[in-house]
Amino acid sequence: MNIIQSTKDGIFTQFEHMELSVKAGKTQMRLCIIYRPPPSGQNRFKATMFLDEWSNYLDRLTTMAQEVIIIGDLNFHFDDPTDINVRRFTGQLDAYGLVQHVTGATHIRGHTLDVIITRESSSIIKGSPSIVDPCLYDSRGKDSGDHFAIQVTLDCAKPQHSKKEITCRRSLCYFCARFHREHQIVCHLIMYKWRCR
Repeated sequence: MNIIQSTKDGIFTQFEHMELSVKAGKTQMRLCIIYRPPPSGQNRFKATMFLDEWSNYLDRLTTMAQEVIIIGDLNFHFDDPTDINVRRFTGQLDAYGLVQHVTGATHIRGHTLDVIITRESSSIIKGSPSIVDPCLYDSRGKDSGDHFAIQVTLDCAKPQHSKKEITCRRSLCYFCARFHREHQIVCHLIMYKWRCR
């Protein structure tokens, strides 16, 4: 996988995001990582303000020709179809031709807060995402995370493994062999990676 470009701008105030242009084989995709902090009295974030900014974000994002994958923690209870903000959010996805793939609890309290979103017409996602315990524990063995991990398989070519051969003068090989004999440390790693002629 080759990361071509990474962008992070400050034009949105209700969520944090980072975008990566990724090339895997012949597939080019825009990977968008989103985090929406939960609204609180301290940060004064509002769901309605987020949804307005989200619409502006999708305006720009959905005009891109490449595959688009949006992942992240949006702090909405997507498992509650009666929530007005969830209905508005999913309505926006429908209007932009996008679909949310995650079903099932992604939070330890039983709610679906995390998303994987692609275009409806996309076939980049193979199968359904799976939700697994990431097994994150503190030094006392207590769970240290409140979200589960989401695993997904993408339908794109695996990049070829690149090999690089470096040649050097015999003096370096002699130095490594002598150093190894004298100090008995990891010089064999250097000799393994360097092919001497």
